[in-house]
Amino acid sequence: MPSPAREESNGERGQAKDGAAERGDDAGGRLVYDLYRLRDRKLLLEDRKRLCALALGTALLGILLMIIHAEMCPFVYKPVG
Repeated sequence: MPSPAREESNGERGQAKDGAAERGDDAGGRLVYDLYRLRDRKLLLEDRKRLCALALGTALLGILLMIIHAEMCPFVYKPVG
Protein backbone atom coordinates (compact mmCIF):
# COMPACT_ATOMS: atom_id res chain seq x y z
CA MET A 1 0.00 0.00 0.00
CA PRO A 2 1.57 3.33 -1.00
CA SER A 3 2.41 5.79 1.73
CA PRO A 4 0.22 8.90 2.09
CA ALA A 5 1.23 12.01 0.20
CA ARG A 6 3.59 14.35 1.99
CA GLU A 7 2.81 18.01 2.28
CA GLU A 8 5.28 20.74 3.05
CA SER A 9 3.63 23.69 4.72
CA ASN A 10 4.61 26.12 7.46
CA GLY A 11 8.20 24.89 7.37
CA GLU A 12 7.29 21.32 8.42
CA ARG A 13 9.05 18.96 6.07
CA GLY A 14 8.20 15.28 5.69
CA GLN A 15 5.00 15.28 7.73
CA ALA A 16 2.26 13.06 6.37
CA LYS A 17 -1.38 14.08 6.35
CA ASP A 18 -2.28 11.26 8.73
CA GLY A 19 0.47 12.15 11.24
CA ALA A 20 2.74 9.19 10.45
CA ALA A 21 5.79 11.33 11.25
CA GLU A 22 4.57 11.68 14.83
CA ARG A 23 4.46 7.89 15.24
CA GLY A 24 8.06 7.43 14.17
CA ASP A 25 7.65 8.08 10.43
CA ASP A 26 6.96 4.46 9.48
CA ALA A 27 5.21 2.51 12.22
CA GLY A 28 5.46 -0.82 10.37
CA GLY A 29 9.16 -0.48 9.68
CA ARG A 30 9.80 0.64 13.24
CA LEU A 31 7.96 -2.42 14.57
CA VAL A 32 10.03 -4.78 12.43
CA TYR A 33 13.22 -3.00 13.53
CA ASP A 34 12.19 -3.34 17.19
CA LEU A 35 11.50 -7.06 16.68
CA TYR A 36 14.97 -7.53 15.23
CA ARG A 37 16.44 -5.68 18.20
CA LEU A 38 14.45 -7.89 20.60
CA ARG A 39 15.70 -11.03 18.84
CA ASP A 40 19.27 -9.77 18.98
CA ARG A 41 18.89 -8.97 22.68
CA LYS A 42 17.58 -12.48 23.38
CA LEU A 43 20.48 -14.02 21.48
CA LEU A 44 22.95 -11.91 23.44
CA LEU A 45 21.34 -12.98 26.71
CA GLU A 46 21.60 -16.64 25.69
CA ASP A 47 25.28 -16.14 24.82
CA ARG A 48 25.85 -14.41 28.15
CA LYS A 49 24.18 -17.25 30.06
CA ARG A 50 26.27 -19.80 28.16
CA LEU A 51 29.46 -17.87 28.91
CA CYS A 52 28.57 -17.58 32.62
CA ALA A 53 27.87 -21.32 32.80
CA LEU A 54 31.19 -22.05 31.12
CA ALA A 55 33.05 -19.75 33.54
CA LEU A 56 31.35 -21.41 36.53
CA GLY A 57 32.17 -24.88 35.23
CA THR A 58 35.81 -23.91 34.64
CA ALA A 59 36.08 -22.46 38.15
CA LEU A 60 34.61 -25.61 39.71
CA LEU A 61 36.96 -27.80 37.67
CA GLY A 62 39.92 -25.71 38.84
CA ILE A 63 38.87 -26.01 42.49
CA LEU A 64 38.42 -29.78 42.10
CA LEU A 65 41.85 -30.15 40.49
CA MET A 66 43.49 -28.11 43.27
CA ILE A 67 41.88 -30.33 45.92
CA ILE A 68 42.98 -33.51 44.12
CA HIS A 69 46.50 -32.10 43.74
CA ALA A 70 46.71 -31.16 47.42
CA GLU A 71 45.49 -34.60 48.49
CA MET A 72 47.80 -36.50 46.12
CA CYS A 73 50.99 -34.54 46.83
CA PRO A 74 51.97 -36.45 50.01
CA PHE A 75 51.72 -39.78 48.17
CA VAL A 76 53.52 -38.72 45.00
CA TYR A 77 56.24 -36.59 46.60
CA LYS A 78 57.42 -38.54 49.63
CA PRO A 79 58.42 -36.27 52.51
CA VAL A 80 62.09 -36.52 53.42
CA GLY A 81 62.70 -37.30 57.02
